Amino acid sequence: MTEFSPRDLVRFISDDFLAKNELCERAEMTECEIYDRSKAVFEYFGFPFNAPPPP
Repeated sequence: MTEFSPRDLVRFISDDFLAKNELCERAEMTECEIYDRSKAVFEYFGFPFNAPPPP
């Protein structure tokens, strides 16, 4: 079994968000869809997601 500290896991996930967002934009996802996808990733790992939704 592999374990990560929550801080290391958040750092690992955050490092790939720029690439994820670029891929989502290339797929012509809306800002709201990208926001929802990002929120789902954080919630999957049980982390809070405090970013306000796009207008």
